[in-house]
Amino acid sequence: MRSSLKDLENKKITDYDLDSKILVFANIGLVYARLMEAKQLYDEVMKICEALLLTPLNPHTRKLINSIKTRN
Repeated sequence: MRSSLKDLENKKITDYDLDSKILVFANIGLVYARLMEAKQLYDEVMKICEALLLTPLNPHTRKLINSIKTRN
């Protein structure tokens, strides 16, 4: 996720500021984690949550990610 954000910045593609981009990718990651949780792929869910928690997110999003992580 971080590398794709840096690639977008290097290519001068700026649709949003960096914080908004991170939030959009985090929301996509949350949806993907929930889909993997429904498929009972808990290792993948943990990888997604750990990757998302390494990014600078707002407290509400961190709370959502931690709740998904603790369910698995």
